[in-house]
Amino acid sequence: MSLTDIKIRQAKAIEKPLKLADANGLYLEVKPSGAKLWRYRYRIAGKENLYAIGDYPTITLAEARKARDEARELIKKGLHPAHARQNERLLKIAANNDTFKAIAEEWKEKKRSGWAPYYLQQIERGMKADIYPRIGRLPIRAATSADILAILDRASRRGAETVAINLRQWCSAVFRYAVATLRADNDPAAALRGAIIRPLSTTASLCPVRTSPTS
Repeated sequence: MSLTDIKIRQAKAIEKPLKLADANGLYLEVKPSGAKLWRYRYRIAGKENLYAIGDYPTITLAEARKARDEARELIKKGLHPAHARQNERLLKIAANNDTFKAIAEEWKEKKRSGWAPYYLQQIERGMKADIYPRIGRLPIRAATSADILAILDRASRRGAETVAINLRQWCSAVFRYAVATLRADNDPAAALRGAIIRPLSTTASLCPVRTSPTS
């Protein structure tokens, strides 16, 4: 007979582990300590195996059955569900390590010895204030030219065009580093070169002032 939520809640611990069967290999193990653990018994190549799904009530009866059904699909392909779950965790860890922020911080560490303290401070301020809030948590391959342009436009709208130009350059450097370390395929910031025009007051100050010759 299949389990019910009432039966699970009313199950009491005894001196030895108690197994309450559900269906298709799923059962709830009640430990002498009172802990209630979901287990799924299955066979691959004629060998019996046990898959630990999790504890009750963190995982409900419905969720345990869903996990069992997903495990059964993996088993049909000859895959152990525990191995598949571990691989999924590793992929998530890898994805977290390949966020724009993670790679940018790595890039900074490799470059900082060659930068003046003030320049490093500028980069860190720009990253924290403008870049990370927009794309810091994205996997670096998911960041697009549109994402970078939104960062530049935001800085430009507050009158910080020079900052916007620097932000594009720093993003581009991070993407190029990611490409060089095989964690990105291209530099989406490269397409935005020239998207922000440096203020005339800045460029004009770099040019000599011509005066009319005196008569």
